[in-house]
Amino acid sequence: MVLPRRNPVRLAKQLATLDRLSGGRLLLTFVLGLAQPGELAALDVDRSTRAALVDEALPLLRRLWSEDAVTHHGERWVLDAVTVEPKPVQRPLEAWFGGIAPSAWARTGALADGWLPAMCTPAEAGAGRVAVERAAAAAGRSIDPEHYGVSIGYLWETPPGPTAAALARRLGRRAGEVELADVVPVGPAALRDLIGRYLDVGFSKFVVRPIVEPRAWRPELEDLAAAVLDLQV
Repeated sequence: MVLPRRNPVRLAKQLATLDRLSGGRLLLTFVLGLAQPGELAALDVDRSTRAALVDEALPLLRRLWSEDAVTHHGERWVLDAVTVEPKPVQRPLEAWFGGIAPSAWARTGALADGWLPAMCTPAEAGAGRVAVERAAAAAGRSIDPEHYGVSIGYLWETPPGPTAAALARRLGRRAGEVELADVVPVGPAALRDLIGRYLDVGFSKFVVRPIVEPRAWRPELEDLAAAVLDLQV
């Protein structure tokens, strides 16, 4: 999720309620947001301050989920003896980070419970994991070795022109450095191969999603299960 400049007490309550409603199955992934004017304007967050916003917000959210009568006097928020109810089912309610920049690796190591990047190659993921672990050690922390995953967007067929162009734009300035096929597999065999390459560099959690919305979800999910479900251990 992207963290806008909003009331952290309300956000903490909303997320705790979702965790209750899901029976303790909520997994949060925080990202700073894409460096695009439209997205930043919608979030009402200045690009130069969004990192500091997350740095203050996540520790505060953790306190609101676990403590009563939270008092916090920070740069952006001031709370005096605030209690959030209900508390989440999960204790602790984990928060993972995304992002593939060195600053994202450092922030993940210092603050997060796991790392879930997207649109990165297996080689980049492996290097990022090493950097995250190094940052965690420097902060006197450790991250569960099973808390490294990748969000993978796939296609069953070669993408049509507009879809391919849109994906290339998402790569941004990396478009000349990363082949689209290295981050967006096309077809079941390519998807299995890419997951295997992530497994080889220590990743074990995968959010697998179609790039193009399917006409019907049931056959899509059946095809996906047939392609990769046996990889689950």
